[in-house]
Amino acid sequence: MEMKCDKRISRRKALSIAAKVGIGAVVGAAVGGIAGYLFGQQVSPKVTTQVSTVTHIQTITAGEVTKTVTTTLPGQTVTTTVTRTTEEVAPPSLKGVPKLPFKEIVIADLFPLTGGMAQLGIADHLGVKAAVEYINEAGGFGGAKIKLVSGDAKSDPTAAVSEAERLITQYQPSILIGCYASSLSLPVSDVTEKYKIPFITHSVADAITERGYKYVFRTTPKGTHQGEVNVRGALEFFRARGWEPKTAMVVYEDSPSPKSLAEGYKKILKENNIDIVYEEAYPPGIKDVTDIATRIMRANGDILCINAYMAEAVLFWKALRGMGFRGKPILTAGYITPEFGDILGWDKVAGTMYAATWIHSAYVDGACTLINELYLRKARAEGYNWKFIHEAAGNYFATVYLAAYATTLAESNDPKDIRDALSRIYVNARDKSNPFWLAGASSANGLVKFDDTGQNIISEDAVGQWISEDPWIVTTWPFYMETPGGKVMWPIP
Repeated sequence: MEMKCDKRISRRKALSIAAKVGIGAVVGAAVGGIAGYLFGQQVSPKVTTQVSTVTHIQTITAGEVTKTVTTTLPGQTVTTTVTRTTEEVAPPSLKGVPKLPFKEIVIADLFPLTGGMAQLGIADHLGVKAAVEYINEAGGFGGAKIKLVSGDAKSDPTAAVSEAERLITQYQPSILIGCYASSLSLPVSDVTEKYKIPFITHSVADAITERGYKYVFRTTPKGTHQGEVNVRGALEFFRARGWEPKTAMVVYEDSPSPKSLAEGYKKILKENNIDIVYEEAYPPGIKDVTDIATRIMRANGDILCINAYMAEAVLFWKALRGMGFRGKPILTAGYITPEFGDILGWDKVAGTMYAATWIHSAYVDGACTLINELYLRKARAEGYNWKFIHEAAGNYFATVYLAAYATTLAESNDPKDIRDALSRIYVNARDKSNPFWLAGASSANGLVKFDDTGQNIISEDAVGQWISEDPWIVTTWPFYMETPGGKVMWPIP
């Protein structure tokens, strides 16, 4: 399948990267309330005249980063290309942070490092570890360095609870970060609430922030919303290309996070009068999906909405591709990871529409690209030769900066003070006047502000499409996060 550069992908040309050229009103007309947070002010809905276009295209090859910036003015186009080594890429400086009255803050991280979820748990742990190392290597923040203590949730809820208890009672951390899977984060949040330790997670099960807990914080949207975004963003993509699906199939694991996403899928499908011709919830840990794949093929819906963890996703793709499932869009979430394409073959995953809590190719004024570069540098030093950062690892990398920012605002390493600081925090990854601006990238759209439940109320998920060449995933929705110059695959291979 030839990959085409489809001009319809980029309304960015209509918006001109508004933050860079000061056309806030254009964005305000398009995205409403969130735009006000994007550019630090409430934006008038009045549309102003576009006076320039700025396009950023960045590529990464072995040892080098090349950024091309093209500025188009009436009657004039100027292109500047800058190439630098990856060693020159540096995290934001925290040297100007006010002096803190302590020398160390203990942060715990808890991920599944063994068991069925270990592949992504290890990648997420590396995101936390890498950010801590960068901060400490630069001298810390406000005179304080981070002591990281880590635990293994072993891909098991009971083990995760036991390990959370051990980390808290043995090390008295000020903050706990984790746990990747909602089936682990839900019981761990019971522990952190019991001990009154702030718990920052990116697990998406709706219930995580719906139990009245005061020490749980999630920077990403709820799972139901992610499912809604997956379908909504894909439908916009399809309609821009003149195609409207009439029927859908919905398949998901019978566990908290996938069930939340499935509810979101079904809600938007119903709102758009798309008939669900097949639905199935399969048991966790399933080893053979042949029968389900056969039923999917027989149902023959226009689109397949499927949510599975990595191991099961590989089984489904192998089975479906082996049965000849081609030319129909697959909508999914949960495993933006280079191993997925490496294991299956990039030709087999190309074209898949993906909703994510974080995408390395998303345009967030350089934040996602920077985190990707910094993460890969550490990963390669540890022997991992990944093509790009794993999805949630990007969230968790930035979460370390969020924890440091909250600690600075609290002027304390006491968990309650940090909890109070998190409850009033606001950070925008586009506001480089804040030394902790990178903390905003703990949400896919670069914005963090929590409500009373600990839910980030200004976050948004992103939708991307897997492709068969660098950057491997192109962000397609929402429009203000589209990958600059990104190519998409249409028709679906």
